[in-house]
Amino acid sequence: QKVWGGGADVGGCVVIVDEYVDVQKWEDVFFHLGANADPGRDMIRHEHRICFDATKKLPGVTAEGFAVRDYPPILMMDEEVKKRIDSRKPEFGLV
Repeated sequence: QKVWGGGADVGGCVVIVDEYVDVQKWEDVFFHLGANADPGRDMIRHEHRICFDATKKLPGVTAEGFAVRDYPPILMMDEEVKKRIDSRKPEFGLV
């Protein structure tokens, strides 16, 4: 109920993410929506609004009698690798 009345929804759609997700970056929110939400399990409709639970599921959580799969850790590219790729972008035609 707090989600609906808390001013968190925009255009009738709410996406709930974990605290470490930067909600100011839509690409991060959509990444977690695609990675963590199953519409059959994590979508809630309320009047004219829709909400998705895009949080990482905890071990032992079940849905329809089946255990929810464990989520692998999110891979992050090393800063040194990012620098190397950025320096070679012209080589790849990405500038």
